[in-house]
Amino acid sequence: MRNCTMLLSLVLLAPIFLEPLSAQNDTAYCVPSSEFALGRIRLLDYGPDVREVLGAPLSETPDWDEDDGGQYRLVHLRYRDLLVDLGRDRVQMLETSAPTLSLPSGVRVGSTIKEVAERLRLPNPTAYFRGDTLAPYSCEDGPELTLIMQAHPPQSVLRVQKVRLYTHGP
Repeated sequence: MRNCTMLLSLVLLAPIFLEPLSAQNDTAYCVPSSEFALGRIRLLDYGPDVREVLGAPLSETPDWDEDDGGQYRLVHLRYRDLLVDLGRDRVQMLETSAPTLSLPSGVRVGSTIKEVAERLRLPNPTAYFRGDTLAPYSCEDGPELTLIMQAHPPQSVLRVQKVRLYTHGP
């Protein structure tokens, strides 16, 4: 009788161990690398290319950052509608509070939470909230997309107030 019970248990559990686990597809909950751009500038673009595309910045502030490779020079470039951080001569951060720039999908300052969910194909965008920040993760390791969202009366609809793209030291 004990052998029959063990055999029955193995027969019932076999499908669990023989089939690959696929309850959730991670790509359904992440943002593809193609979204890590604002206007014509992408994360990790080469610094001189940024200056060629955007021209001279309104201001340029030297700074530094640090990663596993140690300290490195960082430059904050301020343009009319865009902030750009260059680290190791690559775009490390892009940020805008202006509706004139968008992600390739069309998400921009002023987009509603519903529009963000549709354009970024996020099935449940509220799962990515931390306070007022919507932070879906990248399908690739590294880059981060942060959308600061606020609701303003009288409509009280959550809308994007700021778009920030960031990658840890290039």
